[in-house]
Amino acid sequence: MLDIYEVEINGRVTTLQLSEADAKSRGLTAANKAKTAPINKTRNRTRNKAV
Repeated sequence: MLDIYEVEINGRVTTLQLSEADAKSRGLTAANKAKTAPINKTRNRTRNKAV
């Protein structure tokens, strides 16, 4: 299974999708794993208007 890691390359933060073996070979740890995306809080459509 692939995990998503945040890595700084040339001063910019980039996300990489790596296996555990690849992450270990690059020296990445659980602290480098990307945070989960926030829950989408979009507004619902109004129900009292015709669409």
